[in-house]
Amino acid sequence: MKNRLRLLIKPFAFAVVLAGLLGVWHLLNTTSVLVQNKGSMAVTVHIETDVGESYTLGTLAPNSQRSISISGRDKLLWLVVRTSAGTFKSQPIYASSGINIQSVVSNTTATISYAAQG
Repeated sequence: MKNRLRLLIKPFAFAVVLAGLLGVWHLLNTTSVLVQNKGSMAVTVHIETDVGESYTLGTLAPNSQRSISISGRDKLLWLVVRTSAGTFKSQPIYASSGINIQSVVSNTTATISYAAQG
């Protein structure tokens, strides 16, 4: 009985360790982007990169925020913000694995910067 139990526990323990390693690898190989809408109207936000990736955050209500994790490949990224007044882009910023980026959008501007590590 004990031997059978040991045979069942070993694969389970291996699976738990493997899942933990994959989780850590994913955290270290992604870039986190936080977008805050500080404007008085809803905005639609997309993230674009110089390697052809595009991520949609959807519509952000006034005074709301949303975050997204994107692939950790080295790249330039920028925000494309659409409002009822028009469309505009932020300046590009260099992103790589494990970096946190924060951005603030309003009715007419978008700023993007590296987030403070804490």
